[in-house]
Amino acid sequence: MTQETTRSAPRSPASQMQTRVEELPGELRLSRRTGHAGVAGLISVWQLGWTAGCVFVVWRTLQQPELTALLFAVPFVVAWFAGAWFLIYLLFARESLRITPTEIIYRSSALLPLKRQRVPLEEFQSVREYSTRTEGENPVTSWGIQLETRGEPIRFGDGLPQVERLRLSQLLRQYLPEREQIASTERPADESAHDRGRHPNRQIRFETLTPSTSPVPMPSDCRFQMHRDWDSLRFTRKGGTFFQMLGGLAVVTFLNLFWNGIVGVFVLELLNDFNWGLFFFLIPFELIGLAFVVAWFVVLLSPWFRETFIFTPHEIGWRWTVFGLGWKKRYPTQILGRLVLQETKKKTSPTEHPFTLCFVTPDNTEVVKFEGLTQGEARWIADQALGEYHEHWFGRRY
Repeated sequence: MTQETTRSAPRSPASQMQTRVEELPGELRLSRRTGHAGVAGLISVWQLGWTAGCVFVVWRTLQQPELTALLFAVPFVVAWFAGAWFLIYLLFARESLRITPTEIIYRSSALLPLKRQRVPLEEFQSVREYSTRTEGENPVTSWGIQLETRGEPIRFGDGLPQVERLRLSQLLRQYLPEREQIASTERPADESAHDRGRHPNRQIRFETLTPSTSPVPMPSDCRFQMHRDWDSLRFTRKGGTFFQMLGGLAVVTFLNLFWNGIVGVFVLELLNDFNWGLFFFLIPFELIGLAFVVAWFVVLLSPWFRETFIFTPHEIGWRWTVFGLGWKKRYPTQILGRLVLQETKKKTSPTEHPFTLCFVTPDNTEVVKFEGLTQGEARWIADQALGEYHEHWFGRRY
């Protein structure tokens, strides 16, 4: 695609650039298609044949409206909708990255909005490359550009060639001043040689946290709400948003209809003509179908999930609930030695929430850890907790 600029910038031949670059006064805009026209052509041929098959199956079902025919038709129809969505994504998927004097804005869409991130410029930390690698006999590695922030990272340009990634990274660094990140490269106390042997595809860094001299701000995309009582400090994280629930529900609904529709045909056949061989053969498939049903309800209820970290002078608690029902764990603070910020990086696929707050004893035994945090969330929670209870937990040891 062509490249449009209003001043000098890293250039490459227009025929090689997949990203459209626009430099405006004080602003940078990057945009690109993320679909694949060649694959879309192949899927279109498949979709035409599948459409003909679906029309025939639905017509037969309408002619003979029986339960067996209906169950047989369901997988064909839901697979058609899945293929149609995949084709739309391949044809119309786009992503854009916009750098303004005050914020970073990322959008991805495929006719419908898929993801949007807005990060204040002061929360940006650095530009780096990331990679994802498929597993198997012939693994495939894909590279992209990642903007590290105090919250969830912003990823752009997955699958871009190396030359273009380097040029775009250089251009982004001209607009984005880099800031200091977690610096220690030592391994945490709970990462033994045995653990490293069991998890060779991860890299772990850690930092011992102490009370800060200035308040740590809450990140703009923080998923926690803080509640302060006279004797406790609580941080509550809600489940997924309503739109995340709808996306997940679409996936598990497809799995339920496709899998259980096929299994249902055989179960109905078994009920009509019982056979012990078929009975035992279907058990694992029925269990998988039951797991899909449970997953459907889990995704449906996910917006009402609540995870709470509870800090008091004498104990640290963790609680998980849905509609007020759940379970809780408590850990005494008399045995605590220090609080560690741990970052875990997987070599095969990067995670958006790689940070963990880990409380350990003086002899480096793990007591409790809170996982799935961004760096900004972890540092903010630790700053609030240490500012309130540091001397209760650790005395003047550090």
